[in-house]
This record gives sequence, C-alpha cells and structure tokens, in this order.
Amino acid sequence: MKFLLVFIFYGIAYLTFENIFNFISIDLFDKKKSWQEKLKLKTSISSSFWMFPCGAIIGLLLHLFFLIPFPMNNIFIFIFVGLFGGSVITGIELAAGLLLNIKMKLSLWDYSKSFVNYKGQISVFHSIGWIGITYIFYFIDHLF
Repeated sequence: MKFLLVFIFYGIAYLTFENIFNFISIDLFDKKKSWQEKLKLKTSISSSFWMFPCGAIIGLLLHLFFLIPFPMNNIFIFIFVGLFGGSVITGIELAAGLLLNIKMKLSLWDYSKSFVNYKGQISVFHSIGWIGITYIFYFIDHLF
C-alpha cells in the first residue's frame, strides 16, 4: 500500500514541480531574446500525462534508494545523494525523451535551445534542478 501511495504522490509531485519549473524558467542563454523577454514569466502551464508515470517511477526508485540509512550530516554523502538522485532523474528523462519524443514523435518537451543539451532531451540547467528536487524528495520521503 505504501508503494502505491509513493507512486501516486511522486507522480503528482513531479507534475507539479515540472509545471512550476516551466512557469518560472527563463532562457538565460537564448541570445535572440531581450532581457525583458527573458525575465517575463510564462503565462501558461502545460505538461503531459506521460510525466505522471515518469515521475512516479522516479519516485519509486528514489524511495527505494532513500530506504538506505544515509548519515546526511556527512557532506560527502549529502552530495552523493543529490548527484545520484539527479542522475537517476536525468537518465529516466533521457530514456523517456528518446522513446516518447524521438521514437514516438510526441514532442512533449524540447531542450534544444537550452545551454549544453543532448538531442534536446536533457540539459545541464534541468539536471541541476533535478538535483535540487532530489533533496526535496529526500526530506519529504523521510517525513513519513
């Protein structure tokens, strides 16, 4: 039962974080846009249903990883947890992007204009955000 709740919670949380991230994200590295355009908040929120199962799978994997009792007062372990979780999320995002966006041509997201991206499916900017989300998920996971 707990795994079902984790699946649902992280699916919803991933959708929520993605929409918030997309809402406030700015294209700092897009040289074609003026600073006024870069700082303008997006007025629409959009996502795809496919992000729910991606987030839920990510949540389940992170939940299983978080069951390991890490001493988070150790800075090296703290950094490792963030980098590992961010890497898991980025890896799943890449796999999902290659399948859903490139193979199935659903065009759910496109990071091709982002600084340092791979095939428009993952970018450094988003990967850093996933590291931050890993820490948020870690602390939420340990509340229960």
